[in-house]
Amino acid sequence: MNEPEDRPTGKVREIPDGETSESVPSGEESSAPVMASAAMHAASGMLYRELVELSPDAISVADLSGRITMMNTPGARMLGLESERAALGKTWLDFIVPEQRAEVGPRLRSALLNGMTGFQEYEIVRRDGSRFPAEVRATLLRNDQGELVGGMG
Repeated sequence: MNEPEDRPTGKVREIPDGETSESVPSGEESSAPVMASAAMHAASGMLYRELVELSPDAISVADLSGRITMMNTPGARMLGLESERAALGKTWLDFIVPEQRAEVGPRLRSALLNGMTGFQEYEIVRRDGSRFPAEVRATLLRNDQGELVGGMG
């Protein structure tokens, strides 16, 4: 009994930039797209978010002004926030103890402009006012055109 020619066999081929993913049948390549490029991009965004949420570490993203645009659940819990949304619009400096802000501000700006900071130790203040030491590392985020858009730490 003959199998249909376009039946996928699970083989995968490298996909050059700009093409869509495809199933590769045994013996010859199929040109029927499985997922459009836009759908792949959306799926990679969902994958990224899932990876960030699975991390036990606090992870947040800030724009160039230092305003938080995303925080994972462990980060919100660590800061005593009711949800990740409670961090949105605040700056990373809002969670540094007041007596360290003048020192930390220039370091965070430098990290956003120049790259990774390495590990830095800061004293963090929770929503209830309690404090704890934290080891923080930030890195740059760029868009598809290579333009600096913010940082993640």
